[in-house]
Amino acid sequence: MKVIRVISSSIIFLGLSASVCLADNSAQFRSQLEPDSLEDIFIAKAMSYTYIDSFQAAIACIESLIAVDSDYWPAYVIKAGIVYVEMTDDERYDQKKHFKALIDTSLTGLDEHLKYHPEDKWALFFKGTALGYDAIWEGQHGSWFKAVTKGLKAGKYFSKAVKKDTLFYEAYVGLGTLHYWRSAKLGILRKLPFISDKRQQGIDELKKAMEKSRYSSTAAAIGLGWIYINRKEYPKAIAIADELIARGNGGRQTLWLRAIANFNRGNINGIIRDFTLIREGLVRKGNQNYYNLIICNYCLGVAYYLKGDDKTALDYFNEMLSWELSSEIAKRAAKKLKSARKYKKRIAKKEKLQNPEG
Repeated sequence: MKVIRVISSSIIFLGLSASVCLADNSAQFRSQLEPDSLEDIFIAKAMSYTYIDSFQAAIACIESLIAVDSDYWPAYVIKAGIVYVEMTDDERYDQKKHFKALIDTSLTGLDEHLKYHPEDKWALFFKGTALGYDAIWEGQHGSWFKAVTKGLKAGKYFSKAVKKDTLFYEAYVGLGTLHYWRSAKLGILRKLPFISDKRQQGIDELKKAMEKSRYSSTAAAIGLGWIYINRKEYPKAIAIADELIARGNGGRQTLWLRAIANFNRGNINGIIRDFTLIREGLVRKGNQNYYNLIICNYCLGVAYYLKGDDKTALDYFNEMLSWELSSEIAKRAAKKLKSARKYKKRIAKKEKLQNPEG
């Protein structure tokens, strides 16, 4: 489901609040991984590029830093996040080995650093982020048991970081995300006396990060927006997206948030505007496997149908049904394709009633 994958891509990028050292930063010599002024510049550039869908430019920022110091492990965490976000943006996961190698490399190095500096809140944060990435991957593509195990372990490291410093707002992003979604997925079990409901706590933690974190503000905002969609509070999700766009963070991560909120709310003009923007960006990027384009065409077709513009609706439905799809994409998009065919039949029936002699 695209919604879940977009949520994941937003969560996976929470760890892009990291640093890359340009000096000697081996585990023995650098006691803390907090960014200095120069590192801050490179991080900010990488994040800015990612939120406007310039993934290769973002990766180039990080690779230039790794070239200077290949032993600065947080850089690998950042790069893994960018790689995953781009894979999700493409709905193409052919960089799995590269992604997993980045995670493994970062975890090995961070473990070594924490042996010497167990009090370093930034190292704890980075390790939690890397484990969180791995958990999300397992949840989407591997073992659900591993996803839960690694997710809980990630939460433990985020909690440790916050215990070291309750004002360390970067860690509140991962912590808030974990608290909300873990409770949200429990459903009716939340009513049991020994189960604590931490949904509101998660929301509050994300709000703190959105308002006060240096690097994770945008990621926290997107994460909170998807929570509002989960709670059917669509105007709040749209307001968050509008604010991000006004601040220049109007890439597809933000547009998907607003588009889905508008679709669920039934805002026809909003649906047309947002899915058109997403679709245009995907077409410009090229090399699509059609999954994202199917979702765009379907939502646009539905919006124009509801608007009474059957001709434009048919154009979108016909196009998505004409694409040659791989068996995997055809299976994943089966419900949308089936629904598009039903809309075509409705339009044909309507035309027949309007022109019985046609």
